[in-house]
Amino acid sequence: MLTPSVAGEIPAPTEDELKTWYEANKSGFRAPEFRAATLLMIDPEAMAKPEAITEADGKAAYELNKGRYGSPEKRTIQQIVFPDATAAEAARKAIEDGSKTFEAVAEERRTGGTDLTLGTLTKAELFDKVVADAAFALPEGGVSPPVQGRFGTVLLRVTKIEPGTVKPFEEVEGEIRKTLALSRARDAMETTRDAIEDQRAGAKPLADIATERGLKLVTVKAVDPQGKGPDGQRVADIPDPDTTLPALFRAEIGGDNEPLRTKSGGYVWYDVTGIDAAHDKPLDEVRDGVRAGWTAAEIAKRLQAKGRELAEKLNGGATIEAVSPEVGVNTQEAQDLARNQAKDMLTADDVNLIFATPVGKAGTAAAGDSRAVFKVTAATMPAFVVDTQADKTITKNFQAALADDVLSQYISEVQKNAGVKIDQAALRRAIGGEY
Repeated sequence: MLTPSVAGEIPAPTEDELKTWYEANKSGFRAPEFRAATLLMIDPEAMAKPEAITEADGKAAYELNKGRYGSPEKRTIQQIVFPDATAAEAARKAIEDGSKTFEAVAEERRTGGTDLTLGTLTKAELFDKVVADAAFALPEGGVSPPVQGRFGTVLLRVTKIEPGTVKPFEEVEGEIRKTLALSRARDAMETTRDAIEDQRAGAKPLADIATERGLKLVTVKAVDPQGKGPDGQRVADIPDPDTTLPALFRAEIGGDNEPLRTKSGGYVWYDVTGIDAAHDKPLDEVRDGVRAGWTAAEIAKRLQAKGRELAEKLNGGATIEAVSPEVGVNTQEAQDLARNQAKDMLTADDVNLIFATPVGKAGTAAAGDSRAVFKVTAATMPAFVVDTQADKTITKNFQAALADDVLSQYISEVQKNAGVKIDQAALRRAIGGEY
């Protein structure tokens, strides 16, 4: 492996060399477009006012949804199924007068295990309402009269009752207030949106609307399409950036922009206040980066030349052990390489190049900031075994690829025959990023 040190000392580039390299690689030093904007957002959570919920409203909601604020009663329920009500009543009387136990009747009916014990359940977990009502009307240890359920006539017995618990109103008051406030804020969202739209139609600035309504105004001095500022850091406070950023970069200064619907159910209004178009950064601004790029390219060029030289010697009959001292590196052996799979310092592309090289031949390939010089010593073809995991994986991959190809060809042919053409760029401009 030829490391950058093998390239030797790289002299400082001349001004002309820097300029030439900069011109050839100018796209790598291009500043993206930046935009300045003001944003106003209404959000249900931000507009919710739990303190405005009265105690009476809170208690009414608590009584209406009491089951949410605790755990419901559970009962361990057993049942025996009978062919008819007469047989069930006779069994109940025998249990009542003590001539038979519930267990003895169950054994006579060949009922046991999960057929006998339904489990420890809440009333809501019993899908047969008639059975549920009867079971939850019994005392612990009580046996029901015959009950006509969905699947026949049954006798029920409750062997254990776990009482339900309900948190007191005072303990859940804060949660109830927050839930009610959020619900009311969502209900008022469209009314607020229409009111702000009326103000926008009257040419009122977003800053004035924010002040009047007590809403937060976000001022963005500069942001690129990825949501980053000129310092490369993500710009904070942009609401729902996946929705807002694409819209910002479609809009124009002074444009009449429709509000954006956010994922949380709110709205964002925005005005573009400045556009700094994408441009090439001047050389003086990126001189350090250009110098580093030129140096890396020069190292890669020298390593490539040295790699080719050594590969030619290996193909001429020299051994790899004999040529490695020329560059002061040790030889390494790589075994069990597999196509498309990186290994150690070798990338997947390096490995594929090795597989493209005949056995006994040498080659060279870039490996990060280093360069590999290799000689293929052996190649083995694994035996094909039907129904192995590898075989199934290959089959599955080919089936998926073939299906995708056939579908793509079918869609293309249908569009061609129908005369349909989709302008993807226009489609993205129309709906991209908006909800």
